[in-house]
Amino acid sequence: MRKATYLRVRKFTLWFLIISTIAALLYVYFFTSAFTIQTYTFSGVPEEEVEDLTYNTKLIAENTIYHILPGNRTVSYHDNEIRTLIQDTLPNSKVITIYPWGLHNLVIKVTPYVPLFSVSDTHAISDDGTVYKEIVPLDQFPRLEVASSSEVHPRTLKDVSELITRVNAVLFPISYVVVDEYNDIRLYNKEKTGFIAVRNTADMDMVWSNILSAVDTEPLKGKLVDQVEHLEYIDTRFGNKV
Repeated sequence: MRKATYLRVRKFTLWFLIISTIAALLYVYFFTSAFTIQTYTFSGVPEEEVEDLTYNTKLIAENTIYHILPGNRTVSYHDNEIRTLIQDTLPNSKVITIYPWGLHNLVIKVTPYVPLFSVSDTHAISDDGTVYKEIVPLDQFPRLEVASSSEVHPRTLKDVSELITRVNAVLFPISYVVVDEYNDIRLYNKEKTGFIAVRNTADMDMVWSNILSAVDTEPLKGKLVDQVEHLEYIDTRFGNKV
């Protein structure tokens, strides 16, 4: 009898503790500021956008989740809505990471795409081959033009971009990258009066070595000193011949 009473008391006490703990947590969650977001920390966001993003994120936080849960807590916040806000404001966002830091701070970290070439006045292609809307001026990036029947692997685009950096420093600035219907690549100057022809599948380090050999050999070497604007083309597609 005494053992049965002891077990009932023990069971009652256990349930009382469980219910009391849940009630306490619910009270703290709904009726105190223990988990309330007080600050938003933005990382990877242009300084001029931080104020507006903070304001709009706070507006989102005023809405409840599922019509009952507070949306301004570090344990319950509008993840999808905040991501949509960031993506609409910064369309060049590649990765958006949101996580609480402490009891009162929400961190929003944005990793942007890295542009390699422009494909229009407003869009660029990234180092992983993604075409997206860029928020920075694209004048400094060569324009990529690809024939409808051609396709270029992102790794090739990255290698070509590195080759262009070298060409810019030694010969002339590259303003256009044209991939023709045969998948051959031509790197043009601003006026499209001179170009360097490269095979899509070429080893770009070898291509650069061949270009250096050509521009360091007479008669081309002498002509490039003061007539580089008259250079018509350098063709690297045929082995080590330029």
